[in-house]
This record gives sequence, C-alpha cells and structure tokens, in this order.
Amino acid sequence: MACCSSHSGDSRHSEAPPPGAAWFCPMCPGVFSEHPGACPKCGMELEPLPAAHSSNTERDPLLPRLVLSLVLGIPLMALAMAHMLPGGTTAAWTQSPPARWLQFLLATPVVFFCGWPFFERAARSISSGHLNMFTLVSIGIGAAWAFSTAALLIPSAFPEAHPPLYFEAAAGITALVLLGQVLESRARRRTGGAIKALMQLAPPVARRLTGDSEEEIPIDQVRTGDLLRVRPGDSIPVDGQVKEGHSAVDESLLSGESLPVEKSPARRSPQALAI
Repeated sequence: MACCSSHSGDSRHSEAPPPGAAWFCPMCPGVFSEHPGACPKCGMELEPLPAAHSSNTERDPLLPRLVLSLVLGIPLMALAMAHMLPGGTTAAWTQSPPARWLQFLLATPVVFFCGWPFFERAARSISSGHLNMFTLVSIGIGAAWAFSTAALLIPSAFPEAHPPLYFEAAAGITALVLLGQVLESRARRRTGGAIKALMQLAPPVARRLTGDSEEEIPIDQVRTGDLLRVRPGDSIPVDGQVKEGHSAVDESLLSGESLPVEKSPARRSPQALAI
C-alpha cells in the first residue's frame, strides 16, 4: 500500500522553542525558558521539553513544602477548632494568650515558607500585568495572616475582647493549593509519559518512493507530499492518504474497535497504526 504523507514535523508546540530552551508552559503558547520555574503569565509550573529531558522522574519541588504545611497545619486546625468540640472544656484555653501565640507560631512558617512560591508568582504577575490565580491566593492568605497578627499584637484596636484569628484559614488554604499543584504536576508528567510512549510506536524509518526506486529514510526527513510504501505487517510512519493498494489497518489504539478497518485509495491513515 502506498500513501501520500501529510506529515509536517512535530506540532506539539505552536512555536518552535528558541535555542537553549529546555522548559515550556503547557498553558501559554510561546513561553519558553532555559531554567525551571513558573510561567510569567499564568504562574503554572514550567514543564520540561521532551527533547531536553528524557525522563519524567524529576522530584516535585513543591512536595517538601506540602509535607511541612500538613505537619504544621493539622495541629493548627485542631487547635483553632477545639472550642467547637462537644463539652466546651477546652474553649477557654483556646482563647488564652499561649494558645493564640501557638497558632501564630504554627501558621507563620506555613504562610511564608510553604506559601512563598505563591507570593513570588503573585509579584511576578502584578509586575507583568498578567493577574492569575496566585494573585488571589496570595492576597487571601496574606490578608488572613496580617489581620490575625494585628488582632494578636494589638487586640485593643478591635471592638471584641478576643478578636477572632484566621491563622488556620491561611494555613489551610496554603496546604490545599499546594496539594492541588502537586497533584496537577504529577498528572501532567504521567500524561506526558503516555504521549511519549504513544509516539514511540511510530517506526523510526519510512520507505519513500522516488520514481522507480525505493529508499529508507529517517522519519524526520519525511516531507508533505512524499509517496511512501507501507508493507503488510508494518506500522504507518506518518499521517497520510492512501494513493494505491488496499489493506486492513488495526485502529484499536484510536477507536477501541478490535476489528481491522479496510483502507483503499483516498482514505486517510493515522500515524503509528499497524497494517
């Protein structure tokens, strides 16, 4: 079977990465970087380019911060919510100065160490004029911590005898956003690995017909309009249209249908499927 190639190169990115770029933003086209970090537009973590990183085993930089936020945040939540327990025997102690200062000591590392990447991304978003989710998160946790600290240091400035503290809210939001970022990063890495495995199913070479001769060429040398020969048992090297011959193609990888699909002239054949 001979098919005409519609291959036009790698189209995973809308723009070619500049020389030296090893990281890109999957959400913002055209954003590349030579170093890992956050996207200056949306604030999401940059992903490694497949050509620059052969594996997806990099450790998530936010994971240690997530662990620390949980270690400090869970006792903080229990301390802040203890007055809601039945019986109310601990209500008076949770409003005492030692308990309130303990909340401050537990929440401050969570907000300013674990949540520091959020403040960095928020500052970058404000300076670039691209406000994003991290702008709102930083304002929220920063306001909660600042209000609670003011209520702790100068309670006389508030009408209540014991002004409410929101340290647990600041720490809880920080931990939840970190958890979401870690889960999202892992999901993207797994998806990227699955896409790489799918692309590796394509054969490394193709048989190009030139007049009466046939030659084997690397897959990256295939150009739009080339006439390729695909023999029985081969995998289709690139997307194309059948010009001559007919055969049955296993398309279960795309459709889930186990029965082979008949291909004849003028029918399209997707890449990496087996004849």
